[in-house]
Amino acid sequence: METRQLDIKRCFVEAFDVYKVNIPMLLLATLVFQLLSLFTLLILSGPLFGGYCYMTLKAMRSQEKKIEFNDIFKMLNRFWPLLGLFFLQGLAVFTGLLLFIVPGVLLMTMWLYSYFMAIDKGYGPVDSLKASWAMVKGNGLWVNLALAIVYIVINGLAGQIPFAGLIISLFVVPFGALLITSAYIQQSQPEPALSGEDRPFANTSE
Repeated sequence: METRQLDIKRCFVEAFDVYKVNIPMLLLATLVFQLLSLFTLLILSGPLFGGYCYMTLKAMRSQEKKIEFNDIFKMLNRFWPLLGLFFLQGLAVFTGLLLFIVPGVLLMTMWLYSYFMAIDKGYGPVDSLKASWAMVKGNGLWVNLALAIVYIVINGLAGQIPFAGLIISLFVVPFGALLITSAYIQQSQPEPALSGEDRPFANTSE
């Protein structure tokens, strides 16, 4: 596999390019994701987060860099694989965080791109986790670990602020997601693995 070096500075530049022209839509999408996840007792979290990743990936790959709100629901047709990925990854990371934090952070780094593998490559839950780890390992564990820590800090600090934390999270969560989106694009192969109608991004540049 060809090595593709991750540039964290480029992640911030590309994330900001999409973020600055889509703030209202990103806030709405984040709010809808959080509310629907809460009201469905996390049952929709996996499919909706898959849609969220689809939304950011499609926008970042397009020339216009525009977010389309309805894209957050595009992955509901892959409900079961994304639900399985959510619980499989979530339980493992949560358990790792309980074990002195470090194992959880390492698992988060290994599986940083699992949802993108699921929605961009069409992999199932286990293969998505394996493919994410292969990407991280093949392109540099330490730089991806640094990005994972940045992502944790960005999202974690907002949650620690009393009362205003929930509001602030609406602004920082999408930026964090865009950072990971840029990192995935930088390290992935030029074309999605699937072909035809099974490729979500086959026609986004047209």
